[in-house]
Amino acid sequence: MSQRALNGPSRRQTQHKSRVLQPVVALFHAVALAWYSFVWLWHFLSIRARFLPGFRGFGLYFRYLTFYSYTLQLLQLVAASFSHIVQGERRYAWVEETADDLSCAVFGLANVVTCMFYLIDATTKDVVEGGSAVAEQRPPWLGVSVHVINSMVAWLDILLSQPRSFSRRSQLLSIGFAVFYLHWILLCSHINGSFPYPFLNKLPQPQGFLGVAIGGVVLFYCIFQLGKFVMTPIQRYKQQKLA
Repeated sequence: MSQRALNGPSRRQTQHKSRVLQPVVALFHAVALAWYSFVWLWHFLSIRARFLPGFRGFGLYFRYLTFYSYTLQLLQLVAASFSHIVQGERRYAWVEETADDLSCAVFGLANVVTCMFYLIDATTKDVVEGGSAVAEQRPPWLGVSVHVINSMVAWLDILLSQPRSFSRRSQLLSIGFAVFYLHWILLCSHINGSFPYPFLNKLPQPQGFLGVAIGGVVLFYCIFQLGKFVMTPIQRYKQQKLA
């Protein structure tokens, strides 16, 4: 029996979801996608965004874990929203599977972004380049959107949607996202001459980067497992209701 079959409902069960809940889930994904699109595009279209450190340098905003994760969540919401449009058509079953895999894969990233941001902010007050010097250029909704709402959306998605299997494939995908970012930030730091995070530049290297990377990966793995642990009884209950 496949991992997806063990952890999540079958494709046939998915097609018989509650008619009452589905419009709510579809509305949630549509609203979240609209807001994520606005926030994402603001970084490239707004004049105020040009004062942010991420607007310049190799890698742009994508060298920051926050924006990297936010972009992946945006793609996940696109897949989730599209899955509502083509729901019930067997030839598009891969859309639901893609939305499922992306949702589970970015769940850990979104929560790691929130945890590490506030942890680093509380201990160093030196989270990103520019600090208070560019704080006035950041609209009040920006920090909340990328450091709080991102985790709320991740949690609501796995709790409301079905299936969210946390399959082995999604776990491998999540590991791939994390490993890619670690290599990506090293490339960006090599080209730009420094890490995008001031506290990293103050640590002895390479042990400073390795320590932060290992800590982040461990936290990421634990949060992924937490999501899987939380979803197991929920998915079992949903399967019983659909049986």
